[in-house]
Parts: sequence; C-alpha cells; structure tokens
Amino acid sequence: AVCFQQALRCRDIQNPENDILGAFYSNPIPSSATNLKQCEASETWAELAACYRRLGKYSAALRAYEAAYSVSDGHLSPDALCAWAQVDLDLGLHEEAAEKCDEVLSLDCSLE
Repeated sequence: AVCFQQALRCRDIQNPENDILGAFYSNPIPSSATNLKQCEASETWAELAACYRRLGKYSAALRAYEAAYSVSDGHLSPDALCAWAQVDLDLGLHEEAAEKCDEVLSLDCSLE
C-alpha cells in the first residue's frame, strides 16, 4: 500500500522519471486538445458499440467500431480492438477478427 501511495505521489513531481517509482506514472492527457477530443470521441464510439453488442445489434456495433476507428485515426485501444474482433466472430467474420487480433498482438510487441 505504501508503494502505491508513493507511486501516486509521483504525479506531483515535475520529472517523475527521476523518482524510483516514476515508471508507474504517465500523463493520461495527450499533449494537444485535438488529440484529447479524438481520444474521447473514439472511446465514446467504442462504448456505444459495446452497448449495441450487448443488445444484440451487431451491425450497429460494427458501424460504431468503424466510426471509433476513423475518429481515432486508426489508433484504437487494444481493448476496443478485441471487443471489435469479438463482434466479428459473433457474426462469423473470422478473417476480419483475425486481422484485429493480429493488430492487438503487434501493439503488444511494440510496447516491449
């Protein structure tokens, strides 16, 4: 618990990379307001798509994920891509689902 509190305090430091636990802090807000709006818009579209999926409206979910993808300039979160792949699988679109899973795997490899 103490380490977690210290990690949370790192956000108060100007240069968290100089602190021992600074690796656990990253600024959640993108550098520009445009990026922030795009990020929020793509998350909103992805959440709407997830709602459509839960309601069984798969074609509407696909359209919402496509809108999220276009708003984010092709930079959806891995969670959103996995959820989109699940909708593709639910509809029997195995090739499209595999492409999205490959994209998630390539994102994970680039983070290492």
